[in-house]
Amino acid sequence: MRDPGFMSTPAARSAECTDDDAEGRAIAVARKACGLTQRELSHRAMISLSLLRKIEQGTRSLTPGVRAALATVFGPVPLADRDRSAPARIADALPLLREAMDAYDIPPDPLPARLPLPQLRQLTESATTWRLAAQYAKLADLIPGLIAGLTAAALGSSGLEQEQAFGLLALAYRAADAIADKHGHHDMSARATDLIRWAAARSADPLLEQMSAYVRAELFFNGQHARHGLRVLDAAIGAMPPASLVAALAMHGSLCMRAAVLAGRSGLPEEAADRLADACAAAQQVPDGIYHGTAFGPSSVRVHELALAVESHDIGRAVNLSTQWQPPCALPAERRSHFHIEAARAHCWAGQRDQAVTALWQARQSAPQHTRCNPAVSDTVTTLIRGSRKPSSQLIQLANWIGLSGSSPAPGRRA
Repeated sequence: MRDPGFMSTPAARSAECTDDDAEGRAIAVARKACGLTQRELSHRAMISLSLLRKIEQGTRSLTPGVRAALATVFGPVPLADRDRSAPARIADALPLLREAMDAYDIPPDPLPARLPLPQLRQLTESATTWRLAAQYAKLADLIPGLIAGLTAAALGSSGLEQEQAFGLLALAYRAADAIADKHGHHDMSARATDLIRWAAARSADPLLEQMSAYVRAELFFNGQHARHGLRVLDAAIGAMPPASLVAALAMHGSLCMRAAVLAGRSGLPEEAADRLADACAAAQQVPDGIYHGTAFGPSSVRVHELALAVESHDIGRAVNLSTQWQPPCALPAERRSHFHIEAARAHCWAGQRDQAVTALWQARQSAPQHTRCNPAVSDTVTTLIRGSRKPSSQLIQLANWIGLSGSSPAPGRRA
């Protein structure tokens, strides 16, 4: 196996920063992803080098004129603009993302200056951190340019460097899949899933190939197709690795964890319990962390235990699981929000409306971008409103926030 420590460290926590800092860092990320030096960007945008340096350092604000000048270089790729909504930034990035994926085997033209692999790794780690934190707008700002830069590196190198570039590219495509899938662009999501497999197969890293099976299985989450997903996972799951191979053990546990949910959706409760037991056995030897872009550990297994109880319509058990344990803050935000969303479903089905609303607000606080676009949230809020003679103000706020029409009894109410 190449580079055994590859992307197997816990995601870094973002430090607080000012708006100018955030915009400056976003410009630096976009510039590096395009393979440009500060001097090259200042020349192309026709702004002074000293001004660009101050902007990237966060000591000067972006003026409309400078923003327009930078847009002539980056095209419509949005920067960290506090005046533009996350949906607008994502919508602007989608055509660029589609174009980058269409050109998966074509070197960029003109060929940008190649970034060193450590810088590409750092950018990809940022993308993985933002994906796990459900920061989809930040991902949208970064991923199209990052994919182009990684494509140039992968297609323009050889040997170990090329294998590692393909490994990073597989993780970048996974971030692209998250943007597409969470925002209803399922054709792009399926395309990204294929490209994850394509890049992972060229990385010479069997754990990344297992990761691609983990992602692919999600395509079969619906109805009668769930058993197909089990077949995909079974082809990737081997014997449990020894405890000394922590990353391999984490990937094995992740595959078992996902297989448990798919077995539950397939109407196979005994098999689902067996698969979850396998995941628990792996988690007993693996600390909570991020392994090859996937969160795994005891906390992740508990989240999936709740999801399995909900999928199996074991409502009493689901309610108990949702009240006996709460996900720690160190768990990635998207996974924490999943726990609260499943808890809300359980409480809703148990007729515990107030608890369901509280859980939905906890999901929103954990990962607002993920919660807002999750179909289960819309379904749960709709069910709660229909079952309430007089919906609470908190429930109405949630309904307005996720965009349910006709949910507000008074015009102008805002979350």
